[in-house]
Amino acid sequence: MDVGELQKWEATLSQELRLRGASGREVGEALAAVREYCRDAQVHPDEAFGDPLAYARQLRPGPVPATNFARRMLPPLVTIGAFLITIYLPSDATLSSQVGITLGALALAGLATLWGLATQLIAHLTTSWRPLVAGVVVFMAAWWVLVEQDRTVFEVPLWSLWLLAGSLLATGAWLTWRERREHPRSPVTGEDLSWPRSSPWLAWFYPAFTAVILGVHILRVLL
Repeated sequence: MDVGELQKWEATLSQELRLRGASGREVGEALAAVREYCRDAQVHPDEAFGDPLAYARQLRPGPVPATNFARRMLPPLVTIGAFLITIYLPSDATLSSQVGITLGALALAGLATLWGLATQLIAHLTTSWRPLVAGVVVFMAAWWVLVEQDRTVFEVPLWSLWLLAGSLLATGAWLTWRERREHPRSPVTGEDLSWPRSSPWLAWFYPAFTAVILGVHILRVLL
C-alpha cells in the first residue's frame, strides 16, 4: 500500500469532515479506524471505504455549513493581508509620512483575496501541488502588472498602516493557533493525524516572517 496515496485519501477525508463540523477528536477517531482496518486487511482505503468525500458524507450527513468553510479560510487570508501591507510600506518613510495608496495596490489586494480563496478551495478539492504552483506563478505575474498602476487614489498616515498590519497579524496568529489546536489526533497515541502539508513550521512561517519585516521597518523609522 503506497503511503503517499494513503495520506492523500486521509487528507481528503479529514478536510471534508472538518468542513462538516466534526471535532478534532471525531476526525482523529475516524482516521484511526481507517488506518487500523487498512493495516490489518492490507488494503487501500479506496477499496474498503470508497471515495473519501462520499465516506465523509456517510459519517457526517447534511450540507457543509458555510461558516465552517469560512473559518478554515480566515487564517491564511488575514495573514496575506498583513504581509501585503507590510511589503507596501515605503523604506524611506518617517513617522509623519503620508503613504499614497495606489490603484495598483487596491487591485492587488483584491487579487490576493481571490487568490487566497482559490487556494483554500483547491486545497479542499485536491491534494495535488500543481494547481497551487500555477496559482503562485499567475499571482506573481499579475503583481508586476499591477505595480505599474501607480496613480494615487488616497493617502493615509504611516502609523495607520502599522496598526492595520499589526492587527491583522495578531488576528491571523490567533486564528492559526485556534485551527491547529483542533487538529485531529489519534485517540490512542495522541498523534497529530493531519496531512503533513500542515506542519507547524509551515503554518507559522508566514506570520513570523511578516512580523520580522514589520518589526524591522518600525525600528528603522523610529530609530
